[in-house]
Amino acid sequence: NLVPDLATDYEIGDFGKVIEVGLRGDIHWPDGKPFTADDVAFTIEALQDPTIRSPLLQSWTGVSVEVLDISRVRFTLPAAYPPFLHNLTIGILPKHAWEEVEPGSFALSELNLQPVGLGPFRAIKFERSRDGRILSYTLERNPSATRAPLLDSITLRFFNQQQEALVAFNRGEVQVLGPLQADDVNHVRSGLRTITADLPRTFGVFFNQANSKVLADDDVRRALTHATDRAPMLAILGGDMFASGLETPVPDSMFGSAVHEEHLPRYGYNPEEAVRILEEAEWLFPEPDEEEADEAGDEETDESEASEVPEAPMPLIRENDDEEALRITLTHRDDRESTAIAQTLKGQWELLGATVELRALSVAAYRKAIIERSYEAILAGEELPLDPDLYAFWHSSQKFDPGGNLALFENPSVDAILENTRETFDAEAREQLYRDAQKLLLEEAPAIFLWSERYTLATDTDLRGITFSLLANPSWRFGNVHEWYVRTKRIWK
Repeated sequence: NLVPDLATDYEIGDFGKVIEVGLRGDIHWPDGKPFTADDVAFTIEALQDPTIRSPLLQSWTGVSVEVLDISRVRFTLPAAYPPFLHNLTIGILPKHAWEEVEPGSFALSELNLQPVGLGPFRAIKFERSRDGRILSYTLERNPSATRAPLLDSITLRFFNQQQEALVAFNRGEVQVLGPLQADDVNHVRSGLRTITADLPRTFGVFFNQANSKVLADDDVRRALTHATDRAPMLAILGGDMFASGLETPVPDSMFGSAVHEEHLPRYGYNPEEAVRILEEAEWLFPEPDEEEADEAGDEETDESEASEVPEAPMPLIRENDDEEALRITLTHRDDRESTAIAQTLKGQWELLGATVELRALSVAAYRKAIIERSYEAILAGEELPLDPDLYAFWHSSQKFDPGGNLALFENPSVDAILENTRETFDAEAREQLYRDAQKLLLEEAPAIFLWSERYTLATDTDLRGITFSLLANPSWRFGNVHEWYVRTKRIWK
């Protein structure tokens, strides 16, 4: 849930297109200047400037910001968008510090190395290597923070390689290592505590029915889904500390999950059901060639050998009535994990009677394939917002780049539901709409949902107060840093 921090309240008007936010009037920047609505407006206008190249630019396109008074700001959206409130979780820049910096020089400004913020800590010094790389940052309590921290200071250390960070953690030079990676598990020191959280990052195989007549068959897609065992893939990823199995578009830990919804189409691992679906749809192994069978019967056999005629070998690839073979090309990134998972999928699907060609692409070629939608099936990931607006991933208007509908899925009923979710500010109603859309979507099996990513942190046991179970992104592991502590003492009550 969203919790006010620099804000005091908000009001929604004009059927969701106008949002007014009240700001706290008792906050000052570390240099003593007051925090005002001008700082908020400056920040939004900066990230909307294309010359600054903010990664948040797309989220704020078309949104206008207006200062109403020193402690109130108005946002006007081109159309109602209930998840917009999550856009307001960004950090704010002090206008008085940044207003003299040219937009094209933002990335090079010294203010990036001496940041001024309103969080629990403030940066006081940093250490650089000879080549200019940042080695460490030391932060101390921020006297102007709205949430006073328990710790006096924190030092952040940065490493070129994960192995370097692991060695420093094992030596006790650092007390927190994040993230812990699957390869680290057998090499990390004993006497530690791990904290694991879900990330809104999902992965699956998306079927482009426009590029494959085979995958345009609903029964083929359903059968492939039933033939997919996620367990060996989770093992490749390092187990449940690093990934969770997934069968729906929205993970179980997130708002709008349909995992426990009644009458939801289920596609658990069931190879027998996969075979049944294909055979009922008349995707069959071709009969052995009669001439080959006759020739086998005419061969002379020794009297001491069995009198039975050996059977001709069965074909390994199923065909339909049109004698079209069950052939699939699976595109994936050419990296170790993606390749191992693609090979696992290939093995599982070929047991079903398919033949699978793997197409490994470099990062650049993979991105180009997604932009052009030039694939039959693709192993890919999606990053959901915490309020998982499925419109960008499953509405028919998003079938082509820059839309996120990788399956080129099109269903008028799903479109109508997803359009509704963008007009409904009632959270309970919107959550049910997300579930309804997933029900209809899963009936057509346009993708196989495989896993969602998890983030694991390793810490000393004497560092307490770190709590999280779901992170919008890894940086949110510091969301409750003001509650971290290392010492306790008994006191009289």
